[in-house]
Amino acid sequence: MRCLAVVLASLALANISSAQGVPKLPPPPSLPPSLKIVAEVDRDRGNFVFVETVTRFVEVTKEVEVMQNGMVFKRTVTESVPVMEMRMVAHAIKDNRFMTAGGKKIAPDDVLNRLKKGAVVAVSGNNVPPAAAFLQALNAETIVIIPTRVQGDFIPPPPPPPPPPKKADS
Repeated sequence: MRCLAVVLASLALANISSAQGVPKLPPPPSLPPSLKIVAEVDRDRGNFVFVETVTRFVEVTKEVEVMQNGMVFKRTVTESVPVMEMRMVAHAIKDNRFMTAGGKKIAPDDVLNRLKKGAVVAVSGNNVPPAAAFLQALNAETIVIIPTRVQGDFIPPPPPPPPPPKKADS
């Protein structure tokens, strides 16, 4: 019993001393930027379009074999399956601020000339410029987009093909 008390006391002291030696790091000043590909630039409307990948869950019905009381039964189950989907989202030039990863501000009129279809841009995740640590990983001329508000007009994808006809239960 005495040995157990000594072991527990030494473990408690070890935890306290190790917790004091760990420095606390400050939270990052901003979220990391996301990298997006410019799909289209519409100079007449003053907007640009991104291709974004989103995950949505689709309910799928399937038959599975279940063993119950030594017998195999077929059961129909429905489960949610993650499906990756590409979508196009339009953003207005006027609703954003622009800079280079090197820190130079870019005028909205100049952005229309610099944004090209297929270009990779960095987009701030929380409406403030990304932290310098994130920007150092990019080319100094990379365009950084800082949204001034939550935005984006969703351009819906074409409808999926109709599901195959259901089999009649026998």
